[in-house]
Amino acid sequence: MSGLIHSTQFSDAMTAAITQMINEGPYEASTVSALEAYVASQKTGTTAYDFQANKALLKAYQCSGSSNAGVVADVLVMGLMQLPNKDFFELSYLIPTKLLPQPKGDKSEESLSNVAKVTIVTKCADMLERAQYTEFWAELASNESSKAAFNIPGCDAAIRAFILNNISTAFRNIKRSLLYSLLGFSNNEAPGAAFVSSAAGVDAAATNADTVTFVSTGTGTLKNALSMQVGDMLQLVDFLRASNK
Repeated sequence: MSGLIHSTQFSDAMTAAITQMINEGPYEASTVSALEAYVASQKTGTTAYDFQANKALLKAYQCSGSSNAGVVADVLVMGLMQLPNKDFFELSYLIPTKLLPQPKGDKSEESLSNVAKVTIVTKCADMLERAQYTEFWAELASNESSKAAFNIPGCDAAIRAFILNNISTAFRNIKRSLLYSLLGFSNNEAPGAAFVSSAAGVDAAATNADTVTFVSTGTGTLKNALSMQVGDMLQLVDFLRASNK
């Protein structure tokens, strides 16, 4: 019999072991170390995303007083990848206090660097919540630290799926060039066309070279809009905020 374990079996075995450690010693150093390694395996796709385990790690950080800012940032980004689920918002309430901007306290270079790693993620999350999609992609394109924080396999696709879902829910159609911009494809339209053509909710029959049309869900009021003006964006912001309550 082979001594090798199939990747799925390995993932299941690791998940079971992690769950047992959380149940028996949630705040022990060995559990924290195992949870940190588990986050790394989720980040690379070796194991499936595990909200409960990541939440347990942030709770352990709060209780121990020590934390790894890079790991916290990874946990938050993976939470954002689950939008419109509320994973990120629940996890954000568990960010260790020492990793939040403080008017007073430790101002050492290391401390400021750790705070910055987490602040980058919360800043980008705020952009997504406010429907500032073009600003979000511009941040990732212009800020190397932001780009590094969101450099997780599948992250861009997950964020784009969330954005497209929100737009398709709020609007009947949209100018193609504007949609590409909101999805972060303004400088490279070929990938944008491929993403949109394969996306669920796009009405391929009604879509043309200039306008992308969405499948009607039969619920709510969809707005015909070849371009979004300020009022339209504010309406979308209201929609996003309501969906996160």
